[in-house]
Amino acid sequence: MTRMISHWRAFLLPIVGMIFLTGCVSLLPGGGNAAPRYSLNAVTYEDKPIDPIDVRLIIEDPVTEEALDSSAIAISTRALQYQYFTTGEWADRAPRLFALVMQRSFQNSGQVKNVGDRTTQTIADYILISDLRGFNMVSDGSDLSVHIVYHLRLTRPNGETVASREFSVIRPAGSRSLSTAMQIFDQSLQSLMMDSIDWVAEAIQADLAKE
Repeated sequence: MTRMISHWRAFLLPIVGMIFLTGCVSLLPGGGNAAPRYSLNAVTYEDKPIDPIDVRLIIEDPVTEEALDSSAIAISTRALQYQYFTTGEWADRAPRLFALVMQRSFQNSGQVKNVGDRTTQTIADYILISDLRGFNMVSDGSDLSVHIVYHLRLTRPNGETVASREFSVIRPAGSRSLSTAMQIFDQSLQSLMMDSIDWVAEAIQADLAKE
């Protein structure tokens, strides 16, 4: 009897192991039919200023509500209500992705000599604080639209506000396809970033002129 139990145990254990491994495959990175992950491009510049503003700028991670503080791509189908796509997600949490795009865009622009976040730059002459108020798609029942809204506040290290402004865009994607809408999202964010960088540079120059 003991021999029969041992025989069946030896036969079943590899099968159980195969079942267990099969169940875990989808948990591995890239395994199964994972939805695509979408990143966003920083602004690139062909021409850069010869003399960048010689200051140290820290870009803080943006604040936002919990509904947007996720790698899930939010879609608003009704006022004050969010749902999320199942056919794709952000490559990182939305606020972190936004902060990286902004930091890299500033660095690419060459308008400010030293740009970084709290981990790469401990001392600052100016701090850029952002409030991410909209970073989602909107559906009216037919096509998708891109919705990006953020408020920027440029401060001195003591917290004194130098300048503040809101930047926003609502732009039709002309499609129900998330991949197509992501291209419009990327283009729209780059356009806003260019406006933001110019505005920050002008605000810093105006502030330095007062000294």
